[in-house]
Amino acid sequence: MDLGGMISLRRKQRNLTIEELAKKSGVPKGTLNKIINGVTKDPQLETVRAIANALECSLDDLDDNSNVYVLSGSGNMLLDADEKELIKKYRDLDDRGKSMVMCLIDKENAYLDEEVETFAIADTGQQKSTKITRRKAIEARKQWLMMKEDAYDELRRALEGEFEPDEDTNPDIPGTKE
Repeated sequence: MDLGGMISLRRKQRNLTIEELAKKSGVPKGTLNKIINGVTKDPQLETVRAIANALECSLDDLDDNSNVYVLSGSGNMLLDADEKELIKKYRDLDDRGKSMVMCLIDKENAYLDEEVETFAIADTGQQKSTKITRRKAIEARKQWLMMKEDAYDELRRALEGEFEPDEDTNPDIPGTKE
């Protein structure tokens, strides 16, 4: 798989659109599309580094020669360095050790799938509670942190004069529409 395919696979694993990856990496959407579609064969190192950072992976992770694929029902999955190391360690275990690891994984998954009560403040200012699984609560928190990080990055770029307004944005005031 070429660089464009690796970027596309990692982007899909992170559930990012091209637009979101462009925003997060600072690489223009057109440039990303050219790299992904193979039009740009040898992009600059800084461009690839920015994409890798946005995808939360290393440059090696975008190198097809250093990756391991696992076929799953939902398509190919890439393993990161930690996952590769876990597999190596697992393979060194005897049957008893493998059984203990599987037991721990099953217990952790059961824990994550338990419903917990969460609280939120509604638009009306009233506290609302709901029950969701711990797994969904963790995922919601990750998404919230990513949105918060994106907002801080946009503010930082605006303050440093790096802001590039969209077509429907007033260029004099970052983040405002005409």
